[in-house]
Amino acid sequence: MSVPPFCRSRRLPSAHLETIVAALSKKPQVQYTREIIQTRDNDEIALDYLRGEKNKPLLVLFHGLEGCSQSRTMRVLARYFSNQNWTVAVPHFRGCGGHANRLPRAYHAGDATDVEWMIAYCRTYFPHSAIYAVGVSLGGSALIHFLTKGIFTAPAVTISTPFDLSTCVEKLDKGINRRIYARHFLKTLRPKIIAKSYRFPSICDLKKLNSARTIAEIDTLYTAPVHGFGKADTYWRRASTTRLIEKVTSPLLCINALNDPLIPAATLPAKTNNKLVQFSRPQHGGHGGFIGTPTDWLANTVQDFFNAHTLVEPSAKE
Repeated sequence: MSVPPFCRSRRLPSAHLETIVAALSKKPQVQYTREIIQTRDNDEIALDYLRGEKNKPLLVLFHGLEGCSQSRTMRVLARYFSNQNWTVAVPHFRGCGGHANRLPRAYHAGDATDVEWMIAYCRTYFPHSAIYAVGVSLGGSALIHFLTKGIFTAPAVTISTPFDLSTCVEKLDKGINRRIYARHFLKTLRPKIIAKSYRFPSICDLKKLNSARTIAEIDTLYTAPVHGFGKADTYWRRASTTRLIEKVTSPLLCINALNDPLIPAATLPAKTNNKLVQFSRPQHGGHGGFIGTPTDWLANTVQDFFNAHTLVEPSAKE
């Protein structure tokens, strides 16, 4: 599939402006229905959805780090496909969407198991004939991990997804990125982990957690050990997706702007022998921004990719 070129708005002459203005700009109005659903391990998450027509497809969206169904990209895609009478489901990662989960664990970039049961639940709850998936940033990373399992054969798209976590975390924690983006993520991430530490005192060093000011510290103190990785560098290595692209078993489009302030262009996979995987790398767009021309470039590109690939029904394992 040939992806049309993207041209950023002249009002946004830098990657930071593209990213920040997009995040703060007026978002499409979306009236979700919410359901609290039980996980397979006796936890619970929030599922927001827009129900469409039964003969139309189902789109499952996975948000990024500390994101939710109200995040800009989620709402842009939800509104776009809902206007075509698709059903759109946004299952939140544990602890996100304003709903606290029960267990000590939360979510991480390699969370293929949670993506698997989320898709299985949505597939059962919304029994449509066709299903598609989109993951944004961290949600795209978790989606790629899932797509290597061989149990999902429908088209999928990732947007502004990191491939080399170690390098991306290092970049996130330095300079202006630390002052803007890391601080933004920690504003909600750290209080949630602190609250968990009061409920489950053994999971984290509360004193160190209170003084944590970087994503690397959070990964070291909480994300890596609580989710079974041990050390942060082990988590970053195992959750990175560069090596997994060759193992993806679904048609996949990876959209990454080359000027993404959080994801160095040098960390994007140079090429792949996997004929199911395609890359779209516009010069501009920032991190999840893509405000410019053509209008609705991002949503149109996602739909064009879906339209270009024949759907194969998911196996019974889903």
